[in-house]
Amino acid sequence: MPTVLVDVTNFPTIQTITNLVRSDVRDDMAGATNTLGEGQILVDNLGISVTMANFFNSAVRELCRQLRVQSAPMLIADNYIIENVPPLNGPMGLAVADPSVQVAFGANGYYDGTLWHASLGLPTGVYQVIRCWERETASNDTFNDMGEPSDGLAGVYQTSGWGRWEWRQNMVWTPGSLDNRDLRIRYLMILNALFVQNANPATTYLPIMDCEEAIARKIGRMYARRQGGGMYTVAAAEEKDATRQFLNEEVHRQQGTNYITLAYGSEAPPVLSFGQ
Repeated sequence: MPTVLVDVTNFPTIQTITNLVRSDVRDDMAGATNTLGEGQILVDNLGISVTMANFFNSAVRELCRQLRVQSAPMLIADNYIIENVPPLNGPMGLAVADPSVQVAFGANGYYDGTLWHASLGLPTGVYQVIRCWERETASNDTFNDMGEPSDGLAGVYQTSGWGRWEWRQNMVWTPGSLDNRDLRIRYLMILNALFVQNANPATTYLPIMDCEEAIARKIGRMYARRQGGGMYTVAAAEEKDATRQFLNEEVHRQQGTNYITLAYGSEAPPVLSFGQ
């Protein structure tokens, strides 16, 4: 897959968010290095305290869950192609149809029914695959949409092409094919922990634009709960409001798109009226 260069200048850094948190909770005084704003409790230095890092990573995971529920585009990756996937290889042999065999794509590679092929796995950061397409390897054919049955894959005699797919056990499963295929996927992403040992908060970017208040208020809510007292109610209300404002922008964007409702029992995925 080609490398896509992303302009990070519109993304907040860890430090942009943690500076806001410290101001929110009145911990933005000079700290260990006598630098104004570094704080004395919720600090960015993992050698002194892990509290801010733990709160930050937890807040990012929480916001990501909320975004994935809405299929927000900032956590959708598309057009990832796994090329030259070999035929199924079941108990009857290579490329021999066998209704008892299913093949799978997971984080550790492609399972052909007998063996794992480590180089043909799903990309890192996959939370859930949501669409799959296929074509014959070494062709310039259009990728054909693969339907996702609602009640599992049927045990069938395989032919050319996978035809159907299913997401289970964090893997893409298909009946397998008798020829070499290319798989194209669209998936929801999960972000790995960003605030970790050796990460520089000033230069480590969170790839979600305009999320500063939503993340900072989540951290503030966690801190208020730890402190106890009546401030938790205030902090929880502020966090709820900041998150609602952030998520509502995506809701409003989606309301501007017309969707076609499928007939009952259709296996095909929804189709956008304006194309994709």
